[in-house]
Amino acid sequence: MVATADGKTVYLTDNDGHLFAFDTKQESLRDLGLLLPDDEIAAGREIHFVNGLTLSKDERSLYSLPCQFKGGGSPSLYAYDTLTGEKHRLA
Repeated sequence: MVATADGKTVYLTDNDGHLFAFDTKQESLRDLGLLLPDDEIAAGREIHFVNGLTLSKDERSLYSLPCQFKGGGSPSLYAYDTLTGEKHRLA
């Protein structure tokens, strides 16, 4: 879980890699989809556990580190663009 500097938005994930944005003023929850890029989802990759979520200083990018994948695989670092919703693997 990580919040914007003004506290208006809190980003959360569940263990399966779904990303959510909670609007603290309206008390509403928005489903932002899975942390994985579409091509990895299409290839059958599934997250089993997420170990951390960090917001960049400019609040434009969310970084996540899924540390376990269903069926194995090594940890990878992913970025989510908070303005466009684009997702990609960094490392």
